Amino acid sequence: MFTRRSQICTRRFGLDGPSETLEEIGERYGVTRERIRQIVEKSIKQLQGAPFAAAFRRCVETVLNERECVTVAELGTLSPWFASIDERGLKPLVEAFVPKWTFGSFVSIVPAAELEHVIATMYKRADALRHVNDPESAIDQLAINVACETGHRKLAKTLAALAKACFSTRRRSFTDFVHAYVAASAIPVRLADVIAAGERRGFTVSAGQARNAVSACNGVFALGGSKFGTFAQLFPAPAPELDTLARRAESMVRAKPHRQFHAGELLEDALRHLPREAAFVPDDYALAALLRTRTALSYLGRMIFSAQAQAQRLELAPLARRVLEEAGQPLPLATLLQEMRKYRGVSRYSIQAVLDQLIEVKHGAWGLPGRDENAHAEPVALVKTPADTTAQAILIEDAFAALRPAESIAVVELRGRLVERGSEEAQDLDAGRLRALLATDERFHVSARGFVRLSEPRLDERAAS
Repeated sequence: MFTRRSQICTRRFGLDGPSETLEEIGERYGVTRERIRQIVEKSIKQLQGAPFAAAFRRCVETVLNERECVTVAELGTLSPWFASIDERGLKPLVEAFVPKWTFGSFVSIVPAAELEHVIATMYKRADALRHVNDPESAIDQLAINVACETGHRKLAKTLAALAKACFSTRRRSFTDFVHAYVAASAIPVRLADVIAAGERRGFTVSAGQARNAVSACNGVFALGGSKFGTFAQLFPAPAPELDTLARRAESMVRAKPHRQFHAGELLEDALRHLPREAAFVPDDYALAALLRTRTALSYLGRMIFSAQAQAQRLELAPLARRVLEEAGQPLPLATLLQEMRKYRGVSRYSIQAVLDQLIEVKHGAWGLPGRDENAHAEPVALVKTPADTTAQAILIEDAFAALRPAESIAVVELRGRLVERGSEEAQDLDAGRLRALLATDERFHVSARGFVRLSEPRLDERAAS
């Protein structure tokens, strides 16, 4: 490369001192800014196949193998090869030699959309750490947790650095206001109330921003239905029954460290074995808040688990497909739910969202689209003992008597109606199993959305009886 062009590139990229702008270099050599830009661009093209570019790419790749993502500013401190290059001059070199790994001010092997989601998650959860005594160490630990949860463990240091350097003043002030507003209320607050109170104080935020601010508040829990509250609001009076309930749930979770438990699943267990203590907990949201406060268990929303290896969320739809693929045949809903619970907690309500991605085949069994459309094989049996057969036959007759002609109700509502009528069999069977059981009887029609009614040929028979 000619000496004059070499000097221009050295000044532009800061290879020997601070980098200079195009205007500054143009004034030095008596040419325009555009001419300097053309010289630099031509030089970069000539360097693409040179040993310099190859060595540059190897050094960047070495750094990314350790961190997955760094800022351009960090790149100069992580490798001695870049130490002599000015930060302002390093960015155009990175954009020229490793364009597929460059996203704005980041150099990353993580896809841009995924990286943006991880960073947004870190920012949202880091806002809650302003109230702790040692925010620096708390941010470091939070960065490790977020990196593990998102499946990018090597991003922890980068996330911690970003969170420490990029707190937004306005966002912090709104989150401070939200934290004080929720804590001052005697009862859980609605999201609409938070937005209205914020507008009265001069904050203009969307529902999503308000939800993120409330969720980021330390000690504030989501209660469903766009409601949020603190532990004191959920449980205003101390009760030893809460500790008993927390100990049983914790022992149940730690007995199976290989899987996740849904808070609703733990609440169902408490209702069966500790009904008096369970009466102090109104729903699974409250139980999740109790376990997050009184135990050392890990959590993801209402998912509770003990092993750090479970820190990655198992999505329901892929898990259902995996179970059906391993089974090799359609499965009744109750069996599918039971097999999925070997890996993670699944509530009887959340399983309904999975059914839209499956197909219903003969006898109320569910299979995979593209594989089981023409499946006619008998699904796995729901009953195994004569006692089970008798109890389920009684339950079917009770359900037939409880349904009115032309009535279509949710299976959950039907189960509640049977329990109110004193059916012991309905108390021992959740809504998912009841739905699968009713689907095996031709007198009932069970829809994919979880509603049940009498089948058409049986309406006259039911009306007459």
